[in-house]
Amino acid sequence: MRRFLVLLLIASLWGGFFAAEAQSAVSDAAVLFLRIAPNARAAGMGEAFVAIADDASTSHWNPAGLGEYPLAHNWYQFKLTDDTHLRELAQKALAGKLEANFFEKFASWQIKGNEISRFVDSAWVSSEQINIDTTRTVLANLSRLAYSSDKEKFKLAVRSVCLANTGIAFNDINSLRLQLLAAAGKDAQAGGKINAMFEKMVIFWQDLRFKTDAFPAVAEKVAGAIADKAITAEELSDVETTIAGCETNSRSQQLQVPYSVLLTIWQGWEVPWEQNIDKIAVMENGIPNDNFTHYDVWAVTNFGLMRFDGVSWQDGDNVEPRKGDKLSDIISRALGTADENIIKSRLEIVARANNTISKERLLEIKSQVEKALPAEFANREEVIKNLDKLEDAWLNCRLNQEKLDLFTGTFQKAYSDSQLTATETERLLFALEKSATDQLPRIIRFPFRAVFNGAINDIAVDRKTLYVATETGLYRYNGRSWERFNTGTDSTGAVWCVKAPKREKLWLGTDVGVKVLRSGKWTTYGAAQGIDATPIKNLFVKNDKVVWAASDQNLYRFEDSTWSNSCKYTAAVGDSMLSVFRKAYGNIDPDRISRKIAALQMRGMEESPTAGMEIKIPFETMFEGNITALAMDNDNNLWVGTTLGIKRFDGKVWTSYGYKAIKIEKEATLEQFAKEYLKTEDPDRIGSFVSLIKKKNTIREDLLPVGRVIYVYANPAGSPINALCDQGGKIYVASLYGTFSYSGGRWERYYHEGLNRTNTKDIVGEAGEIWFATADRVTIYAHGKKELSFTHANWLPDLAPDLYYEFLGYIHPVGSMGTLGANFTFLSYGTIVTTGETSSEATGTINPFDAAFTLSYGTRASKNLAVGLSAKVIYSRLSVVGAGQEVGRGQGTSFAAEAGILYSLSRKLRLGVVLTNLGPNMSYIDAAQSDALPRNLAVGFAYRLVDSPYNRLTLVGEINKLMTSLGDGFSQEFREAVENFGMEYWYGSLLALRAGYIYDQEGQVKTPTLGVGLQYKGKYRLDFAYIPSSQNTPLANTLRTSLTVRM
Repeated sequence: MRRFLVLLLIASLWGGFFAAEAQSAVSDAAVLFLRIAPNARAAGMGEAFVAIADDASTSHWNPAGLGEYPLAHNWYQFKLTDDTHLRELAQKALAGKLEANFFEKFASWQIKGNEISRFVDSAWVSSEQINIDTTRTVLANLSRLAYSSDKEKFKLAVRSVCLANTGIAFNDINSLRLQLLAAAGKDAQAGGKINAMFEKMVIFWQDLRFKTDAFPAVAEKVAGAIADKAITAEELSDVETTIAGCETNSRSQQLQVPYSVLLTIWQGWEVPWEQNIDKIAVMENGIPNDNFTHYDVWAVTNFGLMRFDGVSWQDGDNVEPRKGDKLSDIISRALGTADENIIKSRLEIVARANNTISKERLLEIKSQVEKALPAEFANREEVIKNLDKLEDAWLNCRLNQEKLDLFTGTFQKAYSDSQLTATETERLLFALEKSATDQLPRIIRFPFRAVFNGAINDIAVDRKTLYVATETGLYRYNGRSWERFNTGTDSTGAVWCVKAPKREKLWLGTDVGVKVLRSGKWTTYGAAQGIDATPIKNLFVKNDKVVWAASDQNLYRFEDSTWSNSCKYTAAVGDSMLSVFRKAYGNIDPDRISRKIAALQMRGMEESPTAGMEIKIPFETMFEGNITALAMDNDNNLWVGTTLGIKRFDGKVWTSYGYKAIKIEKEATLEQFAKEYLKTEDPDRIGSFVSLIKKKNTIREDLLPVGRVIYVYANPAGSPINALCDQGGKIYVASLYGTFSYSGGRWERYYHEGLNRTNTKDIVGEAGEIWFATADRVTIYAHGKKELSFTHANWLPDLAPDLYYEFLGYIHPVGSMGTLGANFTFLSYGTIVTTGETSSEATGTINPFDAAFTLSYGTRASKNLAVGLSAKVIYSRLSVVGAGQEVGRGQGTSFAAEAGILYSLSRKLRLGVVLTNLGPNMSYIDAAQSDALPRNLAVGFAYRLVDSPYNRLTLVGEINKLMTSLGDGFSQEFREAVENFGMEYWYGSLLALRAGYIYDQEGQVKTPTLGVGLQYKGKYRLDFAYIPSSQNTPLANTLRTSLTVRM
């Protein structure tokens, strides 16, 4: 469909540009009302709008705008971290190209020389431990785990891994070989033997079958052999024997892999050293829009809490210190506490977030300086005293980083010979005294990780308040400061999940059950109220009466202040326990149902039900895996996500998704069945498949008998479910194997940027927008908005008082296909007195007018290109009757087509091209006296000079050329073109200021334009445009007013 539209658009542009009918002059064109700027917003910007085209007037300006957000649905994504610079440094470190004294620190990383370290659990580590397949060589393992196409990088990576695991570098081994070769001189036989023995050594060194503690003996043997600068066969034999002693037949099951390797050629997208998202929530940020920009995204990651503010990801707040502040004062205010023990425990966390040098690096420099100070230096004690001050200044964020860099640079240069002179020491003392200051920097970064003790389990938002559930309790953030939230008794226990359905109400899942805050008072529901399995890790709250809670493998429903973990069924005539339970549980393993019935009967349940008997059917039997998510759709169906797929409960009957039933037709072991079913001999696939069958089905033995029904994995609805979200009548599912949704009995996959196959961690819906969280980014599905706009203007007020112009436009998104638009344009020429053919005597009045109806469609043809087409019907009624020889109806009808494109060169710059009013001439009396439509080619640009949440400045420019003869020469053609320029400034989404200029050299129109817009909550906008009074400007004093409503 979209390819067809693009081809049709190209044909329209080509045909329209070269059409024979397009040879009409301006003065010959009919229905010029089609060229009137229909919207006060565009009119205030000098009528330059073809490259913006983003409101309900788009169907007039450029139908391609219907393919762009906010008029069409669109996708946006924001990657969690940009590690480009880190990976560039890792490439250099792997190749050994960084200077020995090079140092750089950012986030949790530091690069010192050619070593890259990460701060983990209060220590710096330079490698990760990776499990390997011990049946393969180390080289084979590395070939599988790392990109090996670049042979040079792979060689460096292997050597780096071997050094990290043995402590011996390749150059250590190679240097011994070269020493022996030099001693052997031209003895080719000895040289060959030397190369062979060291080649063997490198082989078992690369396979990590290497005794590090035996290597010094090799170095000693080599040193002894070359002492006399000659080498004998006996000495070579001794070296060979010693080398053989370095080999062992065993090696570890784990590899220590340096970060320089992991960050350059390692494969994998979810790895421990990368920051990964686990959960998200969205919180209002004060920007008065009705789309996704109205919300900040909060994310729980493996490195702590993060916030996306619409521009970048932040791991903390920027705080401006008050006069006289100490770091402890800032921490006290941020945490809302005066407890000195708490404040002191956070000092180092805040210091690490603000200092560009690590504490360990600072102490290392301090130690080096102390050792290098001359014992006889008179000011030695003063230097040491100032060095001690550095550590305190680091801890309290009072380092002058510029002076400290000068000090460390001076020291490294002076220390090159490991000794400091008196002059160098004096110079160092001067730089050192300036490295600590008494004042805090202008901005202090307060990291979110300084707030919490223990891991974060969940987050939730109530409008502008964030709640964080942790292992040690509940925390609350109001946008400025944090506080530990008292949850009644046992406030220090773990909070596993939190829901904030209404203001002043909170629901918590805890180790002791469910806690609810109502009107400032906490109520706890535990074992006494029916919740006998804890902790509660998932909650769904629709209202005060419809609440569901879940532990790992049990489900509870809130009923009249108590909780129940079963549903009730009234037996009918002919029911058996087996039929009742099978009907309720639906498509799950029959053996599992039979076992549950037997267990219940052992606890006193009747063997056979009688009519009217109330039977309690436990929920827990439904869950073969752990419960991971809860949601409810518009039909009050409960959806439960588990580690083995999705289940739905309609209040009476359960339905399981993602698996299909297979009846065993011939006896087979599980492994035999897996081989035949999968059509593979791969042991890994067979093992995984057998393991999944065992988890899903109640299988006591390895043998599957004939007639046994088992459930096997069929589609991603049976994969581990991470989150569920109900939004817009759909249930959105975040699973290990991608994102999909359910609505009206149909499943739908999402293919944007690999969402259909990427492990999706969480999904959040708010105000019609959807946020999808994968490990390394948040993707937003922004819904296009319906929009209605009406414009009114008293036309040419200096010419006649009763002329008026009106425009009505409407936009309607139609899903992923694009957007439809329509508009109706009307221009009244007022009341005109008619006269006779030969007399000026009035014979009556007429009310001539022009009108047009347009239907448009636009869509995206590619990531950067949007296209659109319009069809237009034009009706012109200038006179009821003619006169003399031109007696006729005095009215005409025509139609026209329009085509446009929008191309985004970058995030800030967009180009627009549109051909309008391509159609047959307008005929009022007869075809011989017809007039051409005002066919026009417009080319424009829009450039966002400033683009921030609260300030946006857009510059626009446009050239309009009526399709006249193209043979007049370039200078004449350019004079006939109309140039339009303008700008639009938005303060937040409340107030817009506009200005522009229209320059028409041929038509003698040179006039500025002014405009203003007021918007309320991003939904209602009132725009005004005004052309100031000036000589020879027919449009002088024209005021246009537009009202736009977004739905």
